[in-house]
Amino acid sequence: MRHSLQGAVQRAPFFLAASLLVSTSFIPANAVSTPNDSASYTHTVSERSDDSASAVAPLSDDVLNADPQASVVAGQEGENPGAIPEGDPRVITYWTTERMENAIPADNVEDPQQEINNAVSQMETEEQNPEVVSQEETNESGEEYTPQTLTQEADEPETTAESVDPVLPEQKNARNGVQLQGASKVTNFSHTNGKIFYTDASDGKNYVCSGAAINTPTKRTVVTAGHCVHGGKNKTWHRNIVFVPGYNRGVRPHGTFSAQYLRVANDWVQYGQPTGGTGDSYKHDVAFIKTNTNEKGQLLVNMVGGHGLNVDRSPIFESTVFAYPGNKESGTVMHACWGNTHTIRITPYYFPTLSGCEFAGGSSGGPWLADYNNVTGLGKVQSVTSFATNNNTSVSGAIFDRPVWDIYQKAAKD
Repeated sequence: MRHSLQGAVQRAPFFLAASLLVSTSFIPANAVSTPNDSASYTHTVSERSDDSASAVAPLSDDVLNADPQASVVAGQEGENPGAIPEGDPRVITYWTTERMENAIPADNVEDPQQEINNAVSQMETEEQNPEVVSQEETNESGEEYTPQTLTQEADEPETTAESVDPVLPEQKNARNGVQLQGASKVTNFSHTNGKIFYTDASDGKNYVCSGAAINTPTKRTVVTAGHCVHGGKNKTWHRNIVFVPGYNRGVRPHGTFSAQYLRVANDWVQYGQPTGGTGDSYKHDVAFIKTNTNEKGQLLVNMVGGHGLNVDRSPIFESTVFAYPGNKESGTVMHACWGNTHTIRITPYYFPTLSGCEFAGGSSGGPWLADYNNVTGLGKVQSVTSFATNNNTSVSGAIFDRPVWDIYQKAAKD
């Protein structure tokens, strides 16, 4: 199932197609959520228990929860049954290699319309050659393009930027990526990045997104797109969520990390839509996942490192994007795309955009890194892939501003 985006204003200089970037294929686990603050909804994943309101549905190929909406407690404090330290092993068992491989990209929906402002950006951007490479081979034949730039609102309020530094793996001998020969900017495909697999409770199908480990005191946190953990307006939380860092053609070099606690922006829960939508729907299409340890009891960031974080920065920056696009090698290999971003306007917001990547389904949630270091394979996450435009030739990301910082601060303490 591919999601699409529609702008709020129909009159515009020109229009481009847009779609959220997920990939598909099946089943669920139940839980309890609590919208416990104004910025985000939370969701705790727990095992079945006689004294708890939450449960994990039996892992079968044809049974959905009787009431998939029951896990969302809206507008009030919900029961929090607590988390199981090592998670439910059935979630790990469910995700066989075959199921992961069968989580394939879906077809595009009909082209929606979106407002694109054709003004010239006040920040200079040069005509550039978009770079896209994969973990296993380098593609140096990118076509030239002229980035479409936009003018920021003149009366935007002043903000205070926040930043978190990345962190290397704890184990000195841990390999944090695959070093390839060549002169490309990205030759270190850091295992800090990986794939997120989940089951959509609405249709019982399996989907795949991209995501990345991010530095927090707990060493357990993943950042991704909001629609990779929650279905949006009038929908519920996804099930069977796991993160596989460094996934490569079915290989899980660091094991599988199941979700223990989820945080997603209220904007996505209240306004997010699988088709259509406005700027409010996608402005904060971002989520943070607290993971359980892997099968060996190891913490995520200790094993693969964690990216840092930037918020309240310009949407125009030199970005390196990692993802598992389903239109490239069936989404089985990590790809990277880099260049200077520009912006597109979806009323009333300006979204960071990178042209020339051609990332389709499966790319959602992939990190947009500022200050990328090819030696360590780490950078600072300044956005995550949310939707694509112009037949996937451009990708756009969520806006990382103060509300995202507030959600991160809470996720860091989960």
